[in-house]
Amino acid sequence: MKILIDLDIVTNALWKGKEKEIAIRFLNKTKKEAELEIYTPYSLLQRVLNWKYRNLATKIFNFYSIYSDRILSWKEIRKNLGGINYKAVIKLLEKIGVKREDAVLVLIAIVFELRIETFNRKHLHNKQNEINEILKKFNLKEIEIHVPT
Repeated sequence: MKILIDLDIVTNALWKGKEKEIAIRFLNKTKKEAELEIYTPYSLLQRVLNWKYRNLATKIFNFYSIYSDRILSWKEIRKNLGGINYKAVIKLLEKIGVKREDAVLVLIAIVFELRIETFNRKHLHNKQNEINEILKKFNLKEIEIHVPT
């Protein structure tokens, strides 16, 4: 199974957050599961590198660097988007309240057939049905968005 681990899970595990214990348990489990493949967009790493909390940024960057099976460059992502009108998809996702950075994760997950793991209920998990309705309009596959428990 191929997954994309959202930044919020790693941040909760390595810093603080109301779901810290769940995040730690989830990450420890993913490290041990050989059949899991972790995909990480390089844009996510770039965002972390710009944080002012250097110690946390380094820990997060190291986690993704060590445990990602594949780091996806923007060039590789664009190539795999093929003929998808990704700007139109992003615009519609934003209309239903999905933040732009999360809309990009949705597109990445679709083209690389990834399941998104996130604590983001408001902009992602709770909008999964609405997101999938938009994806259907573009003849795209449905997406799976899971919240670690």
